[in-house]
Parts: sequence; structure tokens; C-alpha cells
Amino acid sequence: VYARDATDRIVARTSTGPASTTRFGFCGSGDSPCVSMDASNVIIEQDVGLPGGASVTVRPTGVAPPTTVATKTFDSTTGGIANWYSATVATTTAQKRTGTASLQVTATAAGWGVLDGTSPAQPVTAGTNYTFSIWAKAATLGAPVIPLISWRNAAGASIVDDYIYPPTSDTTTGWTQVQASAVAPAGAVSVKYGITINTSAVGQVHYFDDYTLTSSAVTAVPTVAKGFETTVDNMTALVAATATTSTVQAHTGTKSLAIVPTASWSVTDATPGTTVNPAAVYQLTGWERLSAGSFGLQVGVLWLDSGATVLRQDNIIIRPFWHWLGL
Repeated sequence: VYARDATDRIVARTSTGPASTTRFGFCGSGDSPCVSMDASNVIIEQDVGLPGGASVTVRPTGVAPPTTVATKTFDSTTGGIANWYSATVATTTAQKRTGTASLQVTATAAGWGVLDGTSPAQPVTAGTNYTFSIWAKAATLGAPVIPLISWRNAAGASIVDDYIYPPTSDTTTGWTQVQASAVAPAGAVSVKYGITINTSAVGQVHYFDDYTLTSSAVTAVPTVAKGFETTVDNMTALVAATATTSTVQAHTGTKSLAIVPTASWSVTDATPGTTVNPAAVYQLTGWERLSAGSFGLQVGVLWLDSGATVLRQDNIIIRPFWHWLGL
């Protein structure tokens, strides 16, 4: 099974016997990948251009493979996966990818969500990358499956909810891998994973099997920093807001970026964009504080190709906090 990007380049190849996924990254607008990665985005090999048109293939050594943290087979139980909203959850032998059964989710409304209700929640270490993977199959009609990563603090409260976009659509003809990777933010001590579908009709059924959670170390190298000490650092209001620097609050230094809204609002980074390496993993970090009220914050990250076409948007939903909270 091949996955393609907006320009029809192959960005992933999944085989079912034995099951494996290889991902491909591109360093330009051409059709030839410059890097290949495994299902957890660990680099397998990278092609490096040399003078005169030659190239060399580099295969990393000494890189620790991802560590398997948790697995769920759904052969005898739901593995703690429970209804979050508008769904019923059960095990079934009607479909299975491996083993003897799978997880069956039946919609009771037009959109539904399920969440791992295992207690205690899966422990995590802030600054570590975690990759959640599960396989999906539709009973009668495929739909976009949206993974949710809900980071929890020491009190068990959700501090950041990562909804991973674009969704991965399942089909009725085979099993499709749904995967999400994210770095645990500051303050996170545990995580709950979930699945949402916004387009299901009442009674529609989707099957899920072979849940895995892996972790891998991250070496952070700062790429861009904004301190808001003298300017707004190109953060520009798009809708119903003004953006200024303020001395009223500061996480570090003497100032912060203050957003004053007049309605539902949005601001954006007006710089042309940050050049990225498709073989690397990026983490957006920052601190936010709500002055009053009970509204959450949604942060969007747009991934663009060399022609400024949007390839993917990742949305991060942050719960309202009245103290400084890390993204």
C-alpha cells in the first residue's frame, strides 16, 4: 500500500506480509527521496549529494531503536479503550488483523471518540518522543481517522491535547495503519491516546487492532527562538485581535506577547517560514498564560513544500490555565 503527497510522490510504503512500513523524505521538489525511515521515523538511510553529481548513501550506526512501551491485542478485552463520546466499544471476532479478535467501535452519533481509560495512565517522560500506532478497518464505509494524544500532568488533568492532522482514512478492503508521533511537553507525566471520527453516521462500525506505543530519545537543537523582549517577532493578528509586547506578564525576561481579542481570534507568524529537514523531528515549545476566563488555545503548525503549498496541518489544543503553561 502506497501513500502519496500532494504532488503524487510516494511518501510511505506499507506491506502486510510481514507487516512493515517504510517512509520517505524529500530534500527538494524532485521525485527521488533523499531519506528513508521506519514506521517510527527513525532514519534507515540517507542519500547525500557530492560534487560532480555523485552521491553517497549513509546508514546511521549506533542509533538506539525505539523502545516498545505498551501493546494491546484486543484478543480478549478492549485493553482499557472506552467510550469518550457517542460510541460503543467491544471486542469482536468478526474481523482481526492478527490474533483472534479486534476492537469494534460503533457510532451512536454523527461523530464519535474513544479514549484509553487505563488507570493509572501510561507514564511518560517530558522531552521524549512517543509514537502511537494502531491499525484500522471500516465495516461498510471508510472515514478519516484522527488520532488524539492527551498529555496529563501529575494531577491527571489534561494539559495539552494533540489532534494529529491530516487524518488517515481507513477502508473496507484492508487494514490501514494510523500513526501519530509527538514529544511529551513540559509538565507531562502520563498520556492517554484516543481516536476520533467526525463523519460517521449512526450505526457505522470501525475495527481497530494491534496497538503499539514506542518511545525514542530526542536530541533538541534550537532552530528558531522568539523572546518578545523588544518586538512581536513578526507575530501578526489575522482575525479579531491585536498583538503587542507587554510588561504585564513575562515567563522569562521582562516582556511577553500579549494578544487582545475582540472575538474568536487568530494570529500567525508572518515570516516566510522556517526551513526544515524532512529527516528530522521538530518540536514546537513555548509558554502561555490566560489572564481571565475559561477559553483554551489551539496552535496550528503548517508544513509547506518548496512551492509554499500546504502539505499538512497539525493542530494542538491546550487547556485553559491561569499560570504559565508549556506547549
